[in-house]
Amino acid sequence: MTHFLAKQKLQLLRALPLGSLLMVIPPYSALAQAGSGVSEQLNANLTTLSGGPLSLQQVALITLKNSPTLIQGTLGVQSAIAGAQMASSEFDIYTSVVGTTSQGRPAFTPDTDTQNLTFSLNKRFRTGISTTVSAGISRADNRIISQDTTNISQLNLNITIPLLKGRGYVSAAASESSARLQSQAVELNFYHGISKLLLASTNAYWDYKAATKNLKIQQESEQRIRNWIKTAKEGIKTKNQGIKLRASVGASRIRAYLLDKQRNTIAAIEQLNSTKGALAVSTGISNKQFANIGEPSEDFPYDWSGVLARLEQQPMQHKWIAKAKEKRLDIQAAKLKQEASAILLAKARRDVLPQLNFGLNATRRAYELGDGYNRYIDALSSDTRGTNTGVSLTFVYPLGNNLAKGQRDLANATYNINVIKTNDLQRTVSMQIEVNTGTLMRRLKEAVEAVKAVKLYGSTLETSYNNSRNRLLDKPHLILNLIDIEEKFTQANNNLVTSLQELAKAIAKLRYQTGTILTAVSMDIDELKLGDLSKLPRM
Repeated sequence: MTHFLAKQKLQLLRALPLGSLLMVIPPYSALAQAGSGVSEQLNANLTTLSGGPLSLQQVALITLKNSPTLIQGTLGVQSAIAGAQMASSEFDIYTSVVGTTSQGRPAFTPDTDTQNLTFSLNKRFRTGISTTVSAGISRADNRIISQDTTNISQLNLNITIPLLKGRGYVSAAASESSARLQSQAVELNFYHGISKLLLASTNAYWDYKAATKNLKIQQESEQRIRNWIKTAKEGIKTKNQGIKLRASVGASRIRAYLLDKQRNTIAAIEQLNSTKGALAVSTGISNKQFANIGEPSEDFPYDWSGVLARLEQQPMQHKWIAKAKEKRLDIQAAKLKQEASAILLAKARRDVLPQLNFGLNATRRAYELGDGYNRYIDALSSDTRGTNTGVSLTFVYPLGNNLAKGQRDLANATYNINVIKTNDLQRTVSMQIEVNTGTLMRRLKEAVEAVKAVKLYGSTLETSYNNSRNRLLDKPHLILNLIDIEEKFTQANNNLVTSLQELAKAIAKLRYQTGTILTAVSMDIDELKLGDLSKLPRM
C-alpha cells in the first residue's frame, strides 16, 4: 500500500482524468474476441462536445471533469493525508532557543545584571524513548565589583525509557501508523468511487445507445410500410373495379398499421431524448451543452456464441469472486481500516499497564569569573567541574484505571465492528458476483438467441413479401400475414438491442464488482495501467 502515498498527494486533481480510463473500451466489434492487452491512452481534447459522434472515452472524461463528487473526494483525500502528517508530528525534533536579560536594583545589595541564553532539542522516538538535550550559558554581572561577575555554562542530557505503558513501537507509533493506514484507506475508497461513478455514466451511455438503435429500428419499420403503401397505390391503378375495392381495403389496413408505426416512432424519439437527458445528468453536462451531445459511436457486439460455450464448459464465478477479494479497492480499504483499528487496540491494551519510566540524566558545567565578552565565551570550556549523572524510576498508576480500561474497551469494539464490516463486504461482493454471473449467462443466451431470431424473421419477411407482393391486393389475408411477420421482425430487433444493451451493462458491472478495471493505481497519469476491458475478467 505504500505506493499510494509515494507521489505528491496535493496534486490529486491531476489524477481525476485517470479514472476515465476505467471505462474506455476498444471498438465493440472486438468485445467478444480475445483482447490485445494494449492500454488505452487519454485524449484530453475529447472533453469538448462538438455535436459529433460521442465515444465512451469522451463520456468518461467529461464525467470526471464535471463531477463535484470527485472534487469533494479529492478534498477528503487531502484531509486524510493531512491527518496522517499531523500524527507524525509527535516524532519531530522540537527546537527551542530562549534568551532573557534582567536588571536587579535591590535596596541594600549591589545592583546585578543577568543574561541567559538556552538552546534545547527534544525528540521522541517510535520506540517510546524520549530525549532532551539542552545547552545554556548565563551571566550574573555585579555592577560594583566586576571581578565578582560569574559566567556559567551548562550541558544537559535527559533520557526517559518507558518500561511498561508506552513501551515499544506498538504503543508509541500506534497513532501515526493508524492515521497512515486510514489515509491510504480513504485514497482507495476515492479510486473505488471513481469506478462507481464511471459505471453509472457508462450504463447511461449504453441506454442512450440502445435508444438510438431502437429509433432507427422504428424508422426502418415505418419506411417499409410506406414502401408497401406505395406499391399498393401503384397496383390499384391497374386492377378492375372489383379488385380495386379489395385492394383499397388492403391498402387501408396497411395505412392503419402505418399510423401505429408512426406512434411507435414518436415514442422511440421520446425515449431517445429521455436517455440523452439521463446521460447529461450522469456526466454533469450543463443544459447549455445538451444540444451538443452527439450520437454514441460505440456499437454493441453481436457474436457471443463462443464466449457462451466457454462459460458453460468452465464456470468462472469462483475465480471472479477470488479476484474481487484480491482486487476490489473498497475491500482493500476495509482491510486497512481493520488493520488500523487493530493497531489502536494493541496500544490500548498496553496502556492499561502502569506507567513505569526509567530516567537517565547527565549534566556538565563550566565556570568563568570576570567581566567582559571574552570571559563570557570562555565559560563554555574553562574550569569545568566534571559531569553529574543521575538515574530515576517513576511509577504512576491511577487507582481504578478507568480511563485506560474504557479506551481499551472502546478500541476493542471499534476493531470488532471493522472486522464485521470487512467480512460483510466480502460476503456481499461474493453474493453480488454470484447473482451477476447468473444474469450474465442469461444475457449471453438471450443475445445469442436474439441474433438468430432477427436473422430468421428477416429472411422470412423478405421471402414472404417477394412471394406475395403481386397478389398482395388480391388477397387481403396476405396483408395480415405480412403485417404479422413485420411486427415480429421489428420486435425481434428491439429484443436484440435490449439483450445487447443489458449484456454490455452486465459486463461493465462485473468488471466493477471484480475490481479488475485497473491493474495499477497511481497519482501519475503515465503510471496508470488498465486491465483488458475487451473481454470478461480472467478470460
